[in-house]
Amino acid sequence: MQSTDYGLYLLIWKRMQLASLEGRLIAIVFGRIIDLRFIKFLSGFFPSGSEWHCWDLPSKLTAIGFYLSVLPVFLYCISGIEGFLSRQLTVGSDTFSLKVSNESYLEFESDGIKVSEIKYPAIKYILPNEFLARINEDVKFNVVRFLRPGLLQYDITHEIGIVSPQFISFRIHQYYYYQGAANGNASEFTYNIDPVNKKNIDFFDVFDVRRNAFLGIKTLLLKGVSNQCDSGVFPKTYDDASFVPRFFINKNAVDFVFSEYEVTPGYCGSFIVSIPFQDLQKYIRADGPLGSYVRPSGEWEAGGHFVKGIMSALEKH
Repeated sequence: MQSTDYGLYLLIWKRMQLASLEGRLIAIVFGRIIDLRFIKFLSGFFPSGSEWHCWDLPSKLTAIGFYLSVLPVFLYCISGIEGFLSRQLTVGSDTFSLKVSNESYLEFESDGIKVSEIKYPAIKYILPNEFLARINEDVKFNVVRFLRPGLLQYDITHEIGIVSPQFISFRIHQYYYYQGAANGNASEFTYNIDPVNKKNIDFFDVFDVRRNAFLGIKTLLLKGVSNQCDSGVFPKTYDDASFVPRFFINKNAVDFVFSEYEVTPGYCGSFIVSIPFQDLQKYIRADGPLGSYVRPSGEWEAGGHFVKGIMSALEKH
C-alpha cells in the first residue's frame, strides 16, 4: 500500500473512533472504495495540464462537450448501482459468544449440551443503512437482556419468512429459566420491516380496517386458539381494542404469535396460529405488502357465496 493510501486510511480510522455507528460504516466503505489508485486510474481519461494547454480552442470545447454528455450517463449508472446494492438484503445469523464459568450460574444448555454461543437473526446489507442497523441492535438487545447471572437454562430459535427488497419478516422464540424460579418462561418476538420506506410494518399496514379486518381476523383466530389452548382466551383482554395480534409472514400463510400469559393462561405456553393467505384474502390491503395476494376482481363466483350462506346459517343454529 502506498504511503498516501496509508495516510488516508489512518485519517479515516481516527475519525471512526468518534463517529456514530452509521459514521463508522460509511467510513469503512469510503476507505475501501475511494482508493487513490482508483482515482489515478480514473484520471487517465482526462488530459494532463500540459496536454490541455497544447490543445486549441475547438479541441477544448469538443472535450468539454464530451464530458458533459457522458456525465449524466455516469451519474445514472452510479445511481443504478447504488439502488441495486441497497436492495441486496438477506437475513442470516449472528453469534453472541458467552463466557461460561463454573463459579457462576451463567450456564446454558441446548438438548442437554452446554453451549457457549447464542445465534440470533441479523439482516445483512451492503450499503450503510441506519434503519437496518437499529433493527439489528434491537434484535440483539432482546436476546442479550435475558443473559443474566442466575440463568440456568436458555434456548433460542428463529424462523425466517419472506425476505425481499420491499419486505422482511422473521420471528424469534426464547426460553429462559433462572435459579430460584418455579418454572421457566418463554417469549416470542416478531419483526416485519419495510426496508424501502424504512419503517416497521404493523397489523393495519397489512390488513384493511375498512373491511373490518381487525374484528374479522380476531374471530378467525379464536378457532385456532381453542385448538392450542383448551381454556381459550381471557375475553376481556382479547376483546380489548388495545390487543392487536402480532404476526409473522412466511411464503404460504400468516402466523399469528401468542406468548404465554398474553391472552391465555400460562400453562398453555407460547404458540402460533397459522392462517393461509386464501382465508385472509378479503382482509388484505391491496396497497399493502401482501397486495399481490388479493384478487383484483374480488370473489364473484355464485357457488362460493351460496356455500358461505349455508355455512353461516348452520353456525347460527
